[in-house]
Amino acid sequence: MNNNFCAKCRRAGTKLFLKGEKCFSTKCPMIKRPFPPGSTSTRQAKLSDFGIQLKEKQKARHTYGLSESQFKKYFQIASQSGESTTEKFMEILESRIDNVVFRAGLAPSRASARQMVSHRLIELNKKKINIASILVKKEDIIKIIKPPKNLKVSSGNLPSWLAFNKKNLEIKINSAPKITPEELGIDAQLIVEFYNR
Repeated sequence: MNNNFCAKCRRAGTKLFLKGEKCFSTKCPMIKRPFPPGSTSTRQAKLSDFGIQLKEKQKARHTYGLSESQFKKYFQIASQSGESTTEKFMEILESRIDNVVFRAGLAPSRASARQMVSHRLIELNKKKINIASILVKKEDIIKIIKPPKNLKVSSGNLPSWLAFNKKNLEIKINSAPKITPEELGIDAQLIVEFYNR
């Protein structure tokens, strides 16, 4: 599984930070082999417009660890919302509870956060949950009720739309997620073009 995560990064041509701490270490395969699996060179054939759109869509999908059906469903909801498709799409992706746990610095990766949710270590508004795809909303409270033994709370920058109580291990949703595709290194317009083709 580890190699599979790393292969996704190599295929995308950039770090997707799927393995937490390993992605920041010298052991990251993207440092020694920054080219797609099965290739021995950083030189790649020029992609068509469709190929570029597909690559960007896959990069975003793998970043959030979603299946194609989940990813497409979120896009369809965003495109039918009457709001900016790219902004609403990013808001939905960021609103997933596994992503919120990751953003709060309580898990080194979204995959780890997803595991915490599936193992029922999380409460949402005082109710135990085990579904990582739940979308949170303003005023929701997320609490870690059974902290993993190896839990390390990151001291990184907390998004403005979240508030974190380190003592109680509680996360409060202050507002709808505010993040731009550029902050994630994702060109959301290419994803729009892919699904609208």
